[in-house]
Amino acid sequence: MANGYETGDYLSRFLSQLPQIYQAQENMKLQRERFEYAKEQDYKDDIYRSQVVQTNEERNRLAREQFTQKKLENTQDEAYRTQYLENAKATQEYNEFNQNFTALAGNKEAQTYLLKQKYKDNPAMLDMIDEHRDVTESMAFQVRALEGMSPLDAIRSGRPLYASEYLDDKLKGQLDTTLQGKEEDLKFTLKDLEGTPLGPEYAMYYERFINKDKYLPAGTSATQRMQYDELHLKKMDEIYEQAKEEQIIGGPWNEPFFENMDVEGVDDNEIEEILVDWDKDTIPNYVDISPYGEEPQTTTAGFPMKAEPETKKEKPLFVEDETGLESLVKEYSPQASLGWLEKAAGEGSVMKPVSNEVYKAIDGGLDILDSSSSKIFNMVNAGDIDKQVYADSATKFKKTLKDMYNLYLRLDPEKGEYQGKLLGAGNEMMRKKIKERLMKYKSTGERGKWSPYRYDKEIQSILKQIKF
Repeated sequence: MANGYETGDYLSRFLSQLPQIYQAQENMKLQRERFEYAKEQDYKDDIYRSQVVQTNEERNRLAREQFTQKKLENTQDEAYRTQYLENAKATQEYNEFNQNFTALAGNKEAQTYLLKQKYKDNPAMLDMIDEHRDVTESMAFQVRALEGMSPLDAIRSGRPLYASEYLDDKLKGQLDTTLQGKEEDLKFTLKDLEGTPLGPEYAMYYERFINKDKYLPAGTSATQRMQYDELHLKKMDEIYEQAKEEQIIGGPWNEPFFENMDVEGVDDNEIEEILVDWDKDTIPNYVDISPYGEEPQTTTAGFPMKAEPETKKEKPLFVEDETGLESLVKEYSPQASLGWLEKAAGEGSVMKPVSNEVYKAIDGGLDILDSSSSKIFNMVNAGDIDKQVYADSATKFKKTLKDMYNLYLRLDPEKGEYQGKLLGAGNEMMRKKIKERLMKYKSTGERGKWSPYRYDKEIQSILKQIKF
């Protein structure tokens, strides 16, 4: 055969090669299975790797969250510790302050100093501390000042103090004692006037004042009761002043002539004995007071000043005239010597709520009124009137009356060195002082034939023109 093989060689060769062919096929099959297995394993590995990655990412996420949470908790713990330490420090400081403040009880200056040190960085609180101190001192001063007043003035001035929120327990006890004593002192005058023409009239007003519930109808308001008391106190004061002028009784209140008088037994029965056969028609000065009566209120611009042209047009109650004010202050400030008050009280305090010059002008003017009025009083009471001395004193009295009223009208009530929210401005405080003094002279002038000013009609005219 062309290829060199004989018939039958193919078969024998095939048979001889058959195991190799089979082995080759098996190898291919095995390789194929291995390939498929590897392929499958690679897929599984990819899934596994993917799962591992996801697991790791989740683990990392949870770790990050735990870290963040822990960090937040640590921050909160730190804030809590900081707050705790701050609270503990504040509590300790408060306890120390409270112990020191309590230890200084009775020493108002030292306590005020402690408060100011505590709130030194708070201007608003410092202002409140200063104002509270001023108002408290003013309240204490007002209560103490009642001791030197007449019983009538003390009762009139003292009763409104009960409404103040700055009246502490100590001052209230002092006020109670003072007013109780002043009401008892009213009996001194009652005994002094017993058997005199003025005795029945005084006894009537006194009895109506002490036993007001007998005369006031049920349901009378507190305001009406205050008006009732004020009117009766005013009438008793007028009778007392008249008695001094007529020398029925002498001397100011609280003089030793009270000490030897037995007034403990003065009661309603004794008052009734004084009032036996009393007929109000026989008493020329008696006025039947209504508890609901009101005095008419009018306004005026005051008296013409040298610096101002006269005008018929009525001006407002407060006259904005700085020039006139300055001229009055310049005229009267040299008339006053403040003594200890010059250094003891500073401008803007409760004791001196205006400038030194304004305060001295007011104080000097009121002193002139008192001295000139006293000269008139003494001459009339003694029944020995020197016409020239009387005329000179009256002239000075009349001029100063006009000037003090003009000064009152020219003090802007919203101004002044003192600017307290509770007491008002300094000018308003001094206006009240002037008003009280002028009202006293008006009351004296209203006594008609019993007035020491009765020999000078111009005084009476000026007093009538002074209105608030």
